[in-house]
Amino acid sequence: MSQPFTLAALIAAGVRAVAVGLGATTAAYFDLARGRIPNALAVVLAVAGIATAAVADGLVGLTDSLAGAAVGGGLLLLCHLAGWLGAGDVKLMAAMGTLLGLVGTVWALFYTAVVGGAVGVGVLIWKGKLLWGLKRAFSLRALMHPGEVEERITIPYGFAIAVGTLMAVFLRGALGGALGMPQW
Repeated sequence: MSQPFTLAALIAAGVRAVAVGLGATTAAYFDLARGRIPNALAVVLAVAGIATAAVADGLVGLTDSLAGAAVGGGLLLLCHLAGWLGAGDVKLMAAMGTLLGLVGTVWALFYTAVVGGAVGVGVLIWKGKLLWGLKRAFSLRALMHPGEVEERITIPYGFAIAVGTLMAVFLRGALGGALGMPQW
């Protein structure tokens, strides 16, 4: 149960909010500018998420933080193993999961998928490959064996994770639990 009126919980909520904002912005920058997300960023975010959850809500907060990491990182790990995402995307989503908790992470994953789809279509249009991308998207062979396709177009999914996470925070109150507000 959240204790929003203790000084420790208020400080933890502030740290969590700053970490999500700065972490998302930094991840988006690195993914767009360099095509990768630094491991150090994911580590700092994960430590901040776990520590603030434990300080604010004890064992319950720690469990929620780790559940967020497991769901966010676990789902994207499956996508990474299928060859659809990079490892940096997996680590970023797991780290954001520690900050958002389980419910916030589920919303972040939803918004990330929407943003990722829009970014993917935008990249395909920009590169003049929309029809190729649509054919590939509906090809079971391409989905099951992504490495066998002669051409690959990558999208900055870390950017989608960053925007999707911020959308979850602002549109669904994904940090609400940390601030003593309901999460929906």
